[in-house]
Amino acid sequence: MMIRVWAALAAILCVSLMVLRPEDVPRPWQPWSPLVLSDEPNPVMRWKLRTISFRDDTCRAVLARSVARAAFREDLVDSDTCHIRNRVELSGLDLTRLAPVETRCEIAVRLYLWERNDLQPAARDLLRSGLSQIHHFSSYSCRAMRTGRGDSTRMSEHATANAIDISGFTLDDGRRIDLVSGWDGDGPEARFLRAARDGLCRWFNIVLSPDYNALHRDHFHADMGRFLTCR
Repeated sequence: MMIRVWAALAAILCVSLMVLRPEDVPRPWQPWSPLVLSDEPNPVMRWKLRTISFRDDTCRAVLARSVARAAFREDLVDSDTCHIRNRVELSGLDLTRLAPVETRCEIAVRLYLWERNDLQPAARDLLRSGLSQIHHFSSYSCRAMRTGRGDSTRMSEHATANAIDISGFTLDDGRRIDLVSGWDGDGPEARFLRAARDGLCRWFNIVLSPDYNALHRDHFHADMGRFLTCR
């Protein structure tokens, strides 16, 4: 169903662009212009976002044009199943910092869009404060998937840094909100954490929260695997 919706939107967009002169199309809506992370999200941005993961130089250029604090590194290859391609050391996004984490460029870009377009607005709306820091449990880990029945034989998305685990947040006013203690209930902090989870689902293919199982009681898992899940 979602594929058909996107196909229809793409068709409408193509027809619209055919009847307009290139100079009449606003830059954020130009399929031929580079992706700019500070633009307001739109269907063209999402289309561009789907293409950058296949071109290392494009992803790095997109991140370099933003205010993200990112250092580009050589690929890390531990084995055929454990590696970081298009490796980035990330220590800051739009308005927040985080402990330096090595991850894939695409994961860094999607975190930036989440923080700018979903996380900060939710914090200001529900908690009356901006965010200063995102806490995490890392991105790269050469291991198999963990399940409620034990480790799987299938490698985790963490084995290729195609995932990140988010454990909590620090607000501009000094408050700290962790999933392990703040998820339950219906107060502002719990509502913020649910909004943060729902925002992650806009940018990542798979998002798992404490609602999924006990293994995720203290963090959000977000990855760009092949399937679509938001729980």
